[in-house]
Amino acid sequence: MKDVLRMTLRGIARAHKDYEAWTGGDWLWRAPEYMATVYVAREICKTKDHGYYLTLEYSARQTVSDAGGIGKGRVSPESRLDGKFDIVLYWADGSPRIVIELKKQVSNFKQLEKDSYRICNALRNPSNKVRRGLIAFYTSWKDTRDADARDRIAEILNRVQHDAEECLKNRRPVVNASMHRGRIRVDGNSAWVPAVLEMKRA
Repeated sequence: MKDVLRMTLRGIARAHKDYEAWTGGDWLWRAPEYMATVYVAREICKTKDHGYYLTLEYSARQTVSDAGGIGKGRVSPESRLDGKFDIVLYWADGSPRIVIELKKQVSNFKQLEKDSYRICNALRNPSNKVRRGLIAFYTSWKDTRDADARDRIAEILNRVQHDAEECLKNRRPVVNASMHRGRIRVDGNSAWVPAVLEMKRA
């Protein structure tokens, strides 16, 4: 899991650097979201002897079904099973183990809320083989007179973490949320950072 988290952060950082080079200065928030998705997938698969494989843009319904997470009764609309997960990692035996969603230019937890609820629902069934859900994201900030860019980025991450913990602790099943942060990079009067909100059943 540590390798997956590390490679996810590295993938977002490399996507930013490449997009900036390709465009002559534009940052990743201007790029389509799928660019970060592809870079994260590529980095994760660089891990040696990882014992898993992954798919991109795979059916949420099929993923949860393959993991044994669809039981009897009504499925919550929050599950959004008609959609797709950006990345699904599988055990070597072919069963899903981790789902990953990608977001860009995140400034508050509200932007992650629907995906977090969707992941919570994917973790609901105790027999489900999906053990974790990740929301990987990127954010940047341009310095203004009232806020240093690095400080502002740190404030955003702290608030997202706090709001995620407060919101998800009351979910059923209980889900533990933790934030994994990349290094805040400063460029002139602006700053950016990759981060991952990790969710797992308590």
